[in-house]
Amino acid sequence: GVGRTIGRSKDVSFVITAMQNPAIAPQFASRIDANKIGLYGYSLGGFTTMMTVAGQQSASPAVLPDNRIKAAVAMDGSDPGSFTAADFANVTVPVM
Repeated sequence: GVGRTIGRSKDVSFVITAMQNPAIAPQFASRIDANKIGLYGYSLGGFTTMMTVAGQQSASPAVLPDNRIKAAVAMDGSDPGSFTAADFANVTVPVM
């Protein structure tokens, strides 16, 4: 459900943060171009992708978009009715 997806979205953001930190992931940190971070998800992953790039103000607690993601592909995302027009207005990156 939506609660699980909120956690998944936070997990995505956590992984991005960890992979950019040389103390945690030295093998990745120097190789990541912060201007080219993309996200792809299918089914529940598609919903997680939208949750991560759009956020969800109506969620409890509210989820803010992760602005480090520069492009996204959300394939067959489940439960699109969970997002409001205000949530979609937060999307500032190309999404397919």
